[in-house]
Order: sequence, then structure tokens, then C-alpha cells
Amino acid sequence: MSPSEAMDAGGRPIITIRGERVGLGPLRRDLLETVHVRWGNDLAAGLMQGGVGFGTSAHSQRFFEHRTSNADIQEFLIYELETLQPIGAANLHEINLAERSAEIAWNIMEHEHRRKGFGAEATRLTLDFAFTALGLHRVQAEVFAYNEPSIQLAHKVGFRAVGRLREARWAGDRYWDVLLFDMLQQEFESPVLARSELSFLRDPGES
Repeated sequence: MSPSEAMDAGGRPIITIRGERVGLGPLRRDLLETVHVRWGNDLAAGLMQGGVGFGTSAHSQRFFEHRTSNADIQEFLIYELETLQPIGAANLHEINLAERSAEIAWNIMEHEHRRKGFGAEATRLTLDFAFTALGLHRVQAEVFAYNEPSIQLAHKVGFRAVGRLREARWAGDRYWDVLLFDMLQQEFESPVLARSELSFLRDPGES
């Protein structure tokens, strides 16, 4: 995808799903220095998500092609709608349409936008895409036991804790558990798509 393909006629980023304060849009080649290099070398954020120091300009194009050409990955940039500034990323990966399942990940990368509810709203919008647009039945999340903000977010948006992988993550000077969360389609209430963009899919007899 070229930069222009992810922008509208007015030069604004394309927003695929629009919430109240944040929107989700496609990954953009012209933002790779931000998304892959600057964000990718944020040590604290990387420790929370499992990747540390992976972002280089040389790898950016391969990262972009991998993320945009694989059918089992749906990558979104998270935009603050008031400014249209990209503030983080969310994705569905391991998408299995036969099993109607996927895994989800999210991260607010701009420090001044953390702990303000943007991550929770972006996660709900990503789940809306998973359950309403893709028609998935189950979405799973894996969170490191030391990532307390993401644990709180998972509970806040309605994930259920379903297990743990014991001592599956090495960080600092010790092993940590990886916590498993999931959500089923019937446990999720669409905040956007069922009421608007995809309302034509509703039964004609529904009010």
C-alpha cells in the first residue's frame, strides 16, 4: 500500500473504524519511521509486548510487506481523532477463518496518551472488527504477568481470564507467567459497526 492509498483526497489518514475519541486505520508506509523504528525501539513498550529493539530502517519495508500481505494478520494504526495523530497500534493475528478465531494485541505507544482510556477504546474497536466484520467466534489475548496496565485493560473491556502459561516469559532477572484471556462473540456488544457501517446485515424484521 502506498502512502496515498492510506490517505483520503484531503490528505487525511483513512479511518476504517471511528469511535468516540480514537479511530483505526490501515498501516501506512510513510509512517514506518514512526511505527517500526521509533516505536519499535521503545524499550519499555517492547518489554510489555515481547519485542525489544527490533526496529531499524533496513527492516521497515519487510515489516510493512509482512504485515500488509498476510491474510492471517490485520494491522491497525490507532489515531486520536481530535488531532489525527497516530498514537499506537492494534492487531489481530493468527486469524483462522475456519475456526473463526484470532489473537489480539494492542499498545498505545505515545507516552502522553497512555492511561487515558485510548487503549481500551481501540481494543473494543478491534474486537468490533473481529466479531462484527469478520464474524469470528473467539478472540484470545496473551498478557505478561508483569504488564498490569494490560491486565486491567483486558478485564475492563470484558475479557475473561482462562489460564496461564507458567514461567513462559523471561524478563529482567526472572521468569514470568503469561496470562491467557479470551472473549466469545456472544459476550461482546458492538460499539460501532452493528449500529452503523454494517447495519445492512441485520434482519429486515429487526427494529
